[in-house]
Amino acid sequence: MRKRKGFALFLALAMVFCYMPGMAFADEGTSSMSFADMPSDWSTEALQNAVNNGLISGYDSAGGAKLIKPTGNLTRAEMATIVNRAFGATEKAALTGVSDVASDAWYAGEMAKAVKMGTYKLDTKMRPNDSITRQEAFTVLARAFKVSGAGSSALNAFADKGNVASWAADGISGLVVGGYVAGSGGMLNPTASITRAEFAKIMDNMVKTYITKAGTVTEVASGNVMINVPNVTLQNVTVNGNLIIGDGVGNGDVTIDNVKVTGDTIVRGGGVNSVIIKGGSNLGNIVVAKVDGNVRVAVQGDADVEVIYIDDGNDDVIVEGTVGTVEVAAADVPVTIKNATIGEVKVTAENADVKVADGAKIENVTLGANATGATTEVQKGATVTNVTVQAEKVTVKGDGTVKNVDVKADSAKVDTKGTTVKVDTGVEGTTAGGKEVTGGTSSTTGTTTPAAGGGGGGGGSKTIAVSAISV
Repeated sequence: MRKRKGFALFLALAMVFCYMPGMAFADEGTSSMSFADMPSDWSTEALQNAVNNGLISGYDSAGGAKLIKPTGNLTRAEMATIVNRAFGATEKAALTGVSDVASDAWYAGEMAKAVKMGTYKLDTKMRPNDSITRQEAFTVLARAFKVSGAGSSALNAFADKGNVASWAADGISGLVVGGYVAGSGGMLNPTASITRAEFAKIMDNMVKTYITKAGTVTEVASGNVMINVPNVTLQNVTVNGNLIIGDGVGNGDVTIDNVKVTGDTIVRGGGVNSVIIKGGSNLGNIVVAKVDGNVRVAVQGDADVEVIYIDDGNDDVIVEGTVGTVEVAAADVPVTIKNATIGEVKVTAENADVKVADGAKIENVTLGANATGATTEVQKGATVTNVTVQAEKVTVKGDGTVKNVDVKADSAKVDTKGTTVKVDTGVEGTTAGGKEVTGGTSSTTGTTTPAAGGGGGGGGSKTIAVSAISV
């Protein structure tokens, strides 16, 4: 998996103490509110920014004073709520078999949203009222922002790296490399609880602009930017950091017009008509990770996108336009490429399903060693110049044009017409147009496609081993 920067851990957006009894998000004018326990230290600015942004209003004390409780420990339910609110999540999973989340608890819906988002794992006990540890909190953030692949060496600078659980190491490493976690005194303190002030400070550094209303936005602060509502046009700006299109966009549209993003763009929301990238936009790398519903990424005009990395989801991802590389790393996500010009499509997931549709021109398709059982269907009106097969039991089929297939692994099936199929020495089980091609030879398929096409090895599942406990 490619390395990705820690995406905008911006959860000052909802703060660490929202949605508790007596606690609510701030209304307009809350910035003038005073808190009896507002500290005067390293966390003051972060806490005040959360209030000034209209994100929190504090706790109501028995005596009527407003409290912010900076030294209190963050609970798992509170953190679930923060992440949900930050991304605008609304969809809920069924909490089947969960014994410690009562249906009438204030956090029941929030825990269900967190499971749907994939930030929390479904377990018989979700421990909503437990204090969340630092490594649990960092793991949740890494899941939400798709931080991965930094390598465990990133933890070498910390004396207590041995205390980091194996399920948390990847996420924490990514946050360290992204500059979002620095530790204290050379220690990560992974098993300690995290306080509201500590969490606020981390989050305050992450996102500088929150786009929470529909319309055209032409000015953003320097730093990461979050869009969590539909019908937004971001226009004529430079995002000096990461751009996040949150779950709250749902099946709506977002237009990126003449925008430069210096970091990565993560797409967790958007429907079949978005996300539209146009004008002179330069987005570099896009990570598509919408957990539910179809999403379309359309690159138009002179817009420049180097890589679209398809990381997660359950429904169709549609890619249109000119893109340097599309990498399909999700096993259960059907990917359709149409009306597109792509330099390379890399398939790195088992049983991946890629359709190259009308109007698509792809120079190279690489079915990597982990793409066992993958299917590439090239439909009428589409062209693929070269396919390289490095995984077993893959299928290349369809009525479109595939010029060359280079087979380097066993049991490949090529059912496109007029395709030159070259099989490496020692490779077995290759068929081209229904006829076996022995290793060390080549063959060209006929001008008609066999009546029985053939799938690609059945439906697999994508498993990500993240934790020994459910965070």
